[in-house]
Amino acid sequence: MARPKLDPKTKTTRYKQAKLEAEKLNKKLGSHMYTNAYATEWGKVVIYYEPPGKGKVRIRAPYPSIEFDTELLAAKQGQPFQVRSVKAENPQVLKAAPATWRWACQDYFANDPTYRAMSNRDKRNRRNVLESTWDEPHARFTHLRYGDCPLSDFNGESVLILMKRKLKWKTVRDEITGEEREVQTNFSAANTRHKFISGVLSYLVHNHTRLVGGRNWARDIKTFDPENEDGHRTPSLEEIALFQSEFKLGTKERLLFDLAYYTTQRRADLPRLGHPVLEKDRSGNDRLSFVQHKLRNKKPVTAYVPQFPELRDSLEAAKEAGILGETFYLVHDKGNLSQPDRPYAEGSLGNMMQDAIKKLMLKTGMKRRFSLHGLRKAGVCRLIMMGLSVHQIMAITGHRTPKEIDRYGRDYMRSVASEQGYQRYLVWRAQNETDFRSDIKPADLGAEVA
Repeated sequence: MARPKLDPKTKTTRYKQAKLEAEKLNKKLGSHMYTNAYATEWGKVVIYYEPPGKGKVRIRAPYPSIEFDTELLAAKQGQPFQVRSVKAENPQVLKAAPATWRWACQDYFANDPTYRAMSNRDKRNRRNVLESTWDEPHARFTHLRYGDCPLSDFNGESVLILMKRKLKWKTVRDEITGEEREVQTNFSAANTRHKFISGVLSYLVHNHTRLVGGRNWARDIKTFDPENEDGHRTPSLEEIALFQSEFKLGTKERLLFDLAYYTTQRRADLPRLGHPVLEKDRSGNDRLSFVQHKLRNKKPVTAYVPQFPELRDSLEAAKEAGILGETFYLVHDKGNLSQPDRPYAEGSLGNMMQDAIKKLMLKTGMKRRFSLHGLRKAGVCRLIMMGLSVHQIMAITGHRTPKEIDRYGRDYMRSVASEQGYQRYLVWRAQNETDFRSDIKPADLGAEVA
């Protein structure tokens, strides 16, 4: 899918930043003759080796690095070396020794029904994570890699070590004391390794029981607690109003915002919203009904999303502006009306939202970003404030348990509840002002002097 068009101001800002980076990089590249850095119109910095009288060769490896020096040397010798093409040209990995961790993963890729039923994207992600464990040095035998580790020696300790190697340290400043301290991060990547390793071991238990002793060692290891239990930040009501005032009805950014906020759907489901999933409920009202993308192959969940009046107004404005697709709501701009709809990829929608947020921050001074998933959480809080029951909200959002609804609205609703509580107090005080003052004795007011 093509990347969504950037507005001219954002595009110019990115180009200027990339140009400054290219100028700094050119000073560092001075020792490399005929090697120059340039800024592209998309705000990227690229490096080329440009010998006089010959064609230029792009150096894709990051500078400075060993890979950069190797690729530059190959270009100087007239044998361009493409770092990214090695895996693409030969996607088949070397055959592993039997009963090793690498062999187990390859057997899992080839024969596990659950893995083979996954989407290409999920397969790619899982394969990349598992293959990254093969080159990790063994903890006890330094000459050995975990890919060549016999399954008889691959146990719970191995799983925990591979998880911990994904952790990182970073320095943070305490908001209260101002002191700096070091904390561990990247727990989600460590837990992803745990999840995917557990999938392979579970396959081995059912198909090669003897090799693992009939035991999934990963289940003995507890996953790390997430760094942020509340996940993506929920935008405030003020930030929501700020976005809606900046991006008017009839703009593509506002259409994306309203679809995420008023439908409370995940980013992966937004490109699929449109006429194919539009239906009438029993009362004759329009609603969107579809199986959600997440867990569609394991535990499919159908969401039933009413078309709230605010969303209808946004769709009507988008139709009048000519940006609403005939089949799907969010589509790329058309060269002519006869072209079919081209829905956005979910990653492109994330880029579009972040470009809009960046523009909003530059213009209004808003300090913190929020994401499409943050809008989903804000939409859940909106439904809570409307007085819908938990099960009514779950039918719209697609959540399977009330626990998730409570987690989404916990801290946000505490703040709103505090504000509402104070407003109720002011109303109560105004209604009881006479009784309140009559209970105060003159001595308390300082009217009597001893």
